[in-house]
Amino acid sequence: MYLFFAVFTALSFITRTILLVKSLPIIDLTPLLLIKIYGVGLFFDIVAAAYFSLPLVLYLIVVPDKIYQSRLHKPFIYFSSFVILYLLFFNGVSEYFFFDEFGVRFNFIAVDYLIYTREVVKNIRESYPMPAILTAIAVISLTAFMSLRKLLDLSISAKSSLKQRIKSGLVFMAVPVLSYAFVDLGFAKISANNYANELSANGVYSLFAAFKNNKINYETFYATRDNSPNPDIEIAYTHPKSI
Repeated sequence: MYLFFAVFTALSFITRTILLVKSLPIIDLTPLLLIKIYGVGLFFDIVAAAYFSLPLVLYLIVVPDKIYQSRLHKPFIYFSSFVILYLLFFNGVSEYFFFDEFGVRFNFIAVDYLIYTREVVKNIRESYPMPAILTAIAVISLTAFMSLRKLLDLSISAKSSLKQRIKSGLVFMAVPVLSYAFVDLGFAKISANNYANELSANGVYSLFAAFKNNKINYETFYATRDNSPNPDIEIAYTHPKSI
């Protein structure tokens, strides 16, 4: 579990840094703001990792050492680890393109993308060289997996009793439970600059928060018409024959 948290927070740090560099022309960056971005960002990274890891925590609690350390189970651990790495790298790449398009982390627009998958996939295929991108992510994920394989083997060989696994599991599960009760995206509002606020958040957390809240700031992402009275418009509407 510690290895997963380390990888998740490291990749989140890299993603945040890339997005920060991209945003430098529109952020009045100060040392204090930089500390806030990475400090609050680390907090949200840990919270997001805790949510993401819940299925893994439950699995590690119930699977005994005899099965977990068996020869037949090891390939499953390897494959699962590679898939997790692939998903994390894919998420980072997706965040970059989404941030480039909308200037924010994942929000309800991204949720809509997941709902209307067919239309979105078609648009993405037309806009980006997806075979090359997916292949590159696979190569990077495989390279990362090979680099982490020794650490993964050490974690597999570590012995633990059911009591120890339950104790550790309860600690890891307490983080998302407490976060659900007390944490929200409002914690990421560290500045008057919206880009700084978005950088201090976490994309995975923002995505699930958007799904939970089921709303978006309409004025921020869509053009609106001025609702102030306009006599010309009113006359044109009520008396079309006079035009």
